[in-house]
Amino acid sequence: MPRSKSTAHIFVDYVDAIPTSALQPFVDAVAAQGLTVETAVHPTPGPMAGVHWLLPTAAVLYFAKSYFDGFLKEAGKDHYELLKKGVGLLWTQFFGDDRSFRMTLVGSSGKIRADDNYSVALSLMADAGPGLTFKLLIPDDCGVEEFTGLISMFLAFLSDYYAGSVDASTQRRLTNAPLRGRVIPMAYDRRSGQFIFLDPVRK
Repeated sequence: MPRSKSTAHIFVDYVDAIPTSALQPFVDAVAAQGLTVETAVHPTPGPMAGVHWLLPTAAVLYFAKSYFDGFLKEAGKDHYELLKKGVGLLWTQFFGDDRSFRMTLVGSSGKIRADDNYSVALSLMADAGPGLTFKLLIPDDCGVEEFTGLISMFLAFLSDYYAGSVDASTQRRLTNAPLRGRVIPMAYDRRSGQFIFLDPVRK
């Protein structure tokens, strides 16, 4: 994918079924001197075979490690707040009853689980190490407050992860997570109030 070769701090990848105007508020909100944000649009794909949690969503925000251990160290916490606010602006585009963009997932039995309620329209991804990527799955029914809280928690997790200061409980769950391919799907568990790392092919 283009972002794997990019030197951008943040990469925005989306299909052409999504109007550019849907993602522009985010791009405008995070704009800052020294920050590199790249965007790429590509044709909306037809039906795809594969495990749902590993397939790309219609729009992806990808955060490079260099944002946290490079740009942010220079820009300070003010931009970190702008980043959270910018991502939060996307809720009205991809979530809620009046969302601007809807996408329906069609798949075969066994590929889509009956209890799978994660958005196929938007996900967040980030560097997880050489050749590995975190993918945050977002509940399709999340409200605006849950969405903004989830974004804050994910960005805080990334900041701790790159600093080598992830708490012991989270590190243990991450270490025990099965690695299947290069994507590490993760989600916020509403019952336990913590991130969980998912096995995308668990039966």
